[in-house]
Amino acid sequence: MKKELHRYYRLLRRNLLCSKANRNRFIDQTQRMVEDFLNEKPDASYKNVEGFLGSPKSLSETFMETIDPVEIHRCKRKKRFFKIILIAFPVVAIALLCFLIYYITQMQADIEITQELTKIIYE
Repeated sequence: MKKELHRYYRLLRRNLLCSKANRNRFIDQTQRMVEDFLNEKPDASYKNVEGFLGSPKSLSETFMETIDPVEIHRCKRKKRFFKIILIAFPVVAIALLCFLIYYITQMQADIEITQELTKIIYE
């Protein structure tokens, strides 16, 4: 059940669009609620815990209603910026590698090898 709860917390964390401090505070509250629930019902299964808390998405949406909309907007922009960087960096790296390969092949194609023989005759 630990593995399933860990996955639940990870999904919950992923669905929360807020500051790290608020996210950690909410995850800690959720973990305490789960511990209290399991202390009351030690034989409870993961399904019982999920039934008590709700799905990670619905629980995160409930929490998001209590957060300042400005903070949510700022976190969405930040997340979008990192996604753009995550996509743009490999594209730029591949473009630079292609240019480098093209440049190296052109430099090799422009090389002209000539041979000059010089004979020195001593008298």
